[in-house]
Amino acid sequence: MYCAGDNSGLIDFKEFTIGMSKLVRGTTCEKLELLFETLSGGKDEIDLIDLIKFIRSTTNELQEDAEFATEVSGLPRLLLFAQEA
Repeated sequence: MYCAGDNSGLIDFKEFTIGMSKLVRGTTCEKLELLFETLSGGKDEIDLIDLIKFIRSTTNELQEDAEFATEVSGLPRLLLFAQEA
């Protein structure tokens, strides 16, 4: 495990550096492994509800980033994600 390898719930500088390196420079496979490790909390499986929450929060963050970029650039607003009713 790359983060909180000692199961303390905290990471030290070395663990942080390894995780950031994989996030920034890693292959797609390494990035997916890091994501799985993060979401699974060291278990062999990911809770479906936690995965859905992660996907929803990521989608919301991407939409907020797109809206901010549109405001800053002065371009017309683009609907990148469907709004939930």
